Amino acid sequence: MALLSIITVVYNRKVDIEKTLKSVTEQQFNDYEYIVIDANSTDGTKEFLQAHEEKIDILISEKDHGIYDAMNKGLRLAKGKFVTFMNAGDTFDNKYVLQHIFDRLPENTDAIYGDTLFVDAQDNSLGLMSEVRKRPLKKDFSWKDMNEGMLFCHQSFIIKKSLCTDYSLQYPLSADIDWIINGLKHCQKTYFFEESPIAHFQLGGTSHQNHFASLKDRFYVLNKHFGFFSTLFVHFKLIFK
Repeated sequence: MALLSIITVVYNRKVDIEKTLKSVTEQQFNDYEYIVIDANSTDGTKEFLQAHEEKIDILISEKDHGIYDAMNKGLRLAKGKFVTFMNAGDTFDNKYVLQHIFDRLPENTDAIYGDTLFVDAQDNSLGLMSEVRKRPLKKDFSWKDMNEGMLFCHQSFIIKKSLCTDYSLQYPLSADIDWIINGLKHCQKTYFFEESPIAHFQLGGTSHQNHFASLKDRFYVLNKHFGFFSTLFVHFKLIFK
């Protein structure tokens, strides 16, 4: 059994999947399995993955019911003690980051989190998530700190597989927030990796293209976990910002 399962989901993003595959396979950390779930791409992504199948432990190419359905497929196949998602276009901050995380990992850690560098399609830096959102990360993090939404991207979140729930298909644009909160509710001990960002996240995905719908979806998620009035107050603050 691998220590870490890295899961990538992709659909029709050949250029982006090349970048992600390179980032994963260049890691100077070997105790992982790599799972790629392709939604039967038609732009050359599927053929690219098949040509590099020796670098992938599990490759599935078939139609799905959206990104979170694909991520659930990856979770169910994962055999690692920990899991993380690195989707098409995402990359690790550097080739040593996983080695540094697991070299420093305290005993009995349930989940690891860290900062994320936002980048554009050309990999130009757009700033750290904590700086852009003006919400610094801290040690001793818990699910209750997510009352205003994401403090870190799921690309910079690593959690024990045994504590994972499925992604809810009820939230087509914000199921990642719900998934992280659900996971953190089961955690006894978290670890804040401060040495560098864990991942780079390319802005411009579905949730950014459908900003209003994403906010609405997020409202439902936060209302579920924190209650109506608390969530309403948070979204009023966002509107007036």
